[in-house]
Amino acid sequence: NVSNTTLGEFVRASIILSADNNGILSIEIYTASGEGTRRASEIADKLDLNFVRKYHQQGRTGLQFFESAMVHRGLDAVNKSLYKSVYEVPFQFYGEI
Repeated sequence: NVSNTTLGEFVRASIILSADNNGILSIEIYTASGEGTRRASEIADKLDLNFVRKYHQQGRTGLQFFESAMVHRGLDAVNKSLYKSVYEVPFQFYGEI
């Protein structure tokens, strides 16, 4: 998790892998409920700068990211003071593990 306690927002990242070297980087974005979709969209724009259509390589392995998508889920089920959005970007893994 990465959080900003001053603003009351944070993200939670998960990596979903498949057997064929494809996967999805899924990032749950939690913002203050009064911000609605605006703040989550600003965060997603920043994430896009680092992931969308980018290739990250280290040694003989690499990740190729593709186009992102975001779904606004609404108020968090556990904490109604938070608004939840889910940002996802698929990727292809290349190289050796």
